[in-house]
Amino acid sequence: MGTENLCKIVAEQLVGFVCLEDAIPESLSNYALFIRDAISIFLSRISYSRLKETIMEQSVLNSAHNSPAERLLNLALHFPTLHKLGQIIARRPGLDPIIKNWLVCLESGIYSTDMYEDIEFLTKQLADVSSEFQINFQPRILAEASVATIVPFTWIDVTSNKETSGVFKVLKPKIKVRLYEELEILKYIARYFEDRLSRYGLQQLQLTKLFQEISAHLAREIDLVAEQDIIAKATSVYDRYDNVRVPQLAPFCRETITAMEHIKGVKITEIEATIEQRTALASLTFETIICRPLFWPGDRALFHGDPHAGNILAAVDKTSNRYEIALVDWTLAGFLSKKQRSHMMELMLGILSSNIRAILSAMRKLAIDSEEIDLHSLPILEKQIKTLLDSTDYQKYDHLKKTFRLLEEITLYGVVFPSDLILFRKAFFTLEGVLNDISA
Repeated sequence: MGTENLCKIVAEQLVGFVCLEDAIPESLSNYALFIRDAISIFLSRISYSRLKETIMEQSVLNSAHNSPAERLLNLALHFPTLHKLGQIIARRPGLDPIIKNWLVCLESGIYSTDMYEDIEFLTKQLADVSSEFQINFQPRILAEASVATIVPFTWIDVTSNKETSGVFKVLKPKIKVRLYEELEILKYIARYFEDRLSRYGLQQLQLTKLFQEISAHLAREIDLVAEQDIIAKATSVYDRYDNVRVPQLAPFCRETITAMEHIKGVKITEIEATIEQRTALASLTFETIICRPLFWPGDRALFHGDPHAGNILAAVDKTSNRYEIALVDWTLAGFLSKKQRSHMMELMLGILSSNIRAILSAMRKLAIDSEEIDLHSLPILEKQIKTLLDSTDYQKYDHLKKTFRLLEEITLYGVVFPSDLILFRKAFFTLEGVLNDISA
């Protein structure tokens, strides 16, 4: 048996081990076969050494003492793209509660990275600043994300003798090679399913173009210099608000390390607060992450593109004794132009008035290749928009959710939107699950 066939068999076994169908939210049930086959193909094309490592761990877990949810969590930990997918769906409505309880661990849990390797790496990287700053590492990992670990430390500026608490963000070993391998596989998967759209109920979804739009964002997950630039921009944006914080950068960041302020708070879904306080926190979070970018007065509005619960901390302001939020992990962030936001308002107004012509006009302005929305596709789009507007479930949504749900639906019919708009839509649905849990 060749390695390729062996990998296919092992991939099928892995998907069976983790009972993947139980992890698919009800809202995505129509695409269960697509999701299952996509992950099977993904695993079958991973390098044999990585697949072998994964199946060995799954074999140990595959006992009466380990639930499918725990095995699913273990699977996601081996692959940064699956890790990110798990974070996105962890709080989607309709997800099995047991699966959810495991997947939320992906938001900021502590797993398998060797902290002493991280500290040895940090010591070497920062040797040239030892005369300016006294840096004391704390031998523990504070959190672990899909591509990086967070290591706490304190530092003293020798000129001021002031001690400050901070955290280092350090990329995981081999993460660049692994992520790029997975992105190449996802490119293949996009082409594979684009030739089989009707079988999987994907209508006219342009998967290859869609992948091209989102792959740059996934690649930025490991670009710490880009994140440092975004953090600096986010700091200037949110400095004007006294109830929203962004970690301040320390003066010894590197290409391989982000050094920043340690904001002490708890994951926003784990805050111990009254119903009124939780409601106020939910409102503040929604206003900060969704409304402020939408109504930003400048030409380009920065937004946080990955607002799962692990990236939103709740802390108490010592002066006012009120809750504030801190937004961390800015590797996934985007910008919306004033023109794009104006077109989104046009789209919302069209939805409010059930004006299909206005909806189509706004949609074409937002799309990348508006000329591809030709006379042939317009009647199909009109029919799908009318069907969606008339559906009972859709009518229950608030106005903003209706807008993003419409964009999601129209994507199935061959319309491709800019990557930042796709990211903002993803951020909205990720945040929706978080807010539901805060307000529960």
